[in-house]
Amino acid sequence: MAYIHTNSRWRFFDDSDISFTHIPKCSGTSFIIEMKPKYSHQNCYHAMRNHAINTMNVVFLRSPRKHVKSQFSECYYDSWGKTVTKNTNFPRTDNVTNDYYTWIDHFILQQKENIKGHEASFRCQDPRDTMARHLSCLWAPKPKANHALDPPPDYDEAVVNLYDADFVGLTDFYHESICMIRYRRERELPAGCTCEDNLETITHAHITHGVPQEQDTSRMPKHVQQKVDALVKIDTKLFLVALDRFIYDLEEVEQSSNAKILCDRSRLKLLHEEYQEI
Repeated sequence: MAYIHTNSRWRFFDDSDISFTHIPKCSGTSFIIEMKPKYSHQNCYHAMRNHAINTMNVVFLRSPRKHVKSQFSECYYDSWGKTVTKNTNFPRTDNVTNDYYTWIDHFILQQKENIKGHEASFRCQDPRDTMARHLSCLWAPKPKANHALDPPPDYDEAVVNLYDADFVGLTDFYHESICMIRYRRERELPAGCTCEDNLETITHAHITHGVPQEQDTSRMPKHVQQKVDALVKIDTKLFLVALDRFIYDLEEVEQSSNAKILCDRSRLKLLHEEYQEI
């Protein structure tokens, strides 16, 4: 396993206050409702870590292709997204699929011309390496780090902070992530967290922001998928590191609790294969 703990403050059982770096569209609102962090903001990890000393620093990541689609969907369907994109050129017709493709093309052009800022993202979300941006920038309260910033995302710095975080969850494994962090904070697994339990005995917060269930991103035309991948080259590399860390942390929790939490390991393999091929 490539991942090792590099944070000298890290401890397995940790019930200190949570400081949560909220990367948009990575289950942040659901996590905030469920785990009630003392500090949370859509700011840079560096700023959140240094704002609150002696806290449990938490961040969630998400598979990049689904993350991009979810960012578009919030701007398209959510009442907040409709409000902030009003009177901009955000693509909004009666064909959501074509609007998504137009939105992707917009950011391909912005990337080529190195245009940044909240106007470049229709005052909503900018999908260009969003996760690496939050994990490598220093301070971005206004504009928030959900808009592209200068300097651009730094992969090496993002990995350093990914290793530094006290807990890294994955939206793709939200149930397992919540079970893992609750075990580390409460020293026991909640009912519904093991493969032998009735999973219906645990209920998670699930905030959709009015967004319909995400479509299967693998069904997009290949040329569109290639454009999406071009917008998240750094995030793709970062997500693979996050997957390694997740597996490492999962095995630690399962060994400590003497229980199996992730029932279908093939999901991890499929995600690895999907993003290693890019």
